[in-house]
Amino acid sequence: MRNKNNYGSKDKFVAYFTPITLDSNSTYGSVLYLIKEKSLNELIENVMGDFKGNAT
Repeated sequence: MRNKNNYGSKDKFVAYFTPITLDSNSTYGSVLYLIKEKSLNELIENVMGDFKGNAT
């Protein structure tokens, strides 16, 4: 089954901008990374495991 990703999609994304510099004084442009929120959550779960915070 093909997963359609259009404007009606329910996927949530995190936007991350980073500058492209030719030297330390000027910016040539920017790069926009769109990262699926689900991917970040899965990475955090893999690292943190079943961690529930500072609850006692």
